[in-house]
Amino acid sequence: MDYKKLEVYFKTEDSLEEALDYLEKPIKKVTYWANLFQKGVVHDNPNEINKAIVELAGAYSDLRIALGLAEHYKKSKELERYMEIKTEIETNGEKKFVSASAEKEASRDVIPYRRVRNIIEAHKESADKSITGLQNVNNNLDKEMRKNPA
Repeated sequence: MDYKKLEVYFKTEDSLEEALDYLEKPIKKVTYWANLFQKGVVHDNPNEINKAIVELAGAYSDLRIALGLAEHYKKSKELERYMEIKTEIETNGEKKFVSASAEKEASRDVIPYRRVRNIIEAHKESADKSITGLQNVNNNLDKEMRKNPA
């Protein structure tokens, strides 16, 4: 994955959906394997388990990089908005600056960034948990095979 290409999509709220489009491949990999796990297709096939682990590890890697960018831009945009609100209030002198109110307003203004970040984070976590579960299943299958060689 080209993180510099992905980063362009996080720069403005208008292009955030394109970030998810760019991440379509790793997101679909996670969803594909999750659907197979739920159907019980992979649970006793070592070749499929290993294939899933490799594919999910690749997806995890891409999603982890994307999550780092998403977190950075969400925090950056939130701080930027917070400072705008603070400057506006202090410049106008109409009312006393209240940090908690400005934080809530800034947080509200980055909802689209939080949404994209949460989608990426959820898929990254799903890949991570799936890999861990598959490794456990694989280890158990290995133990079974050693106990009961063919």
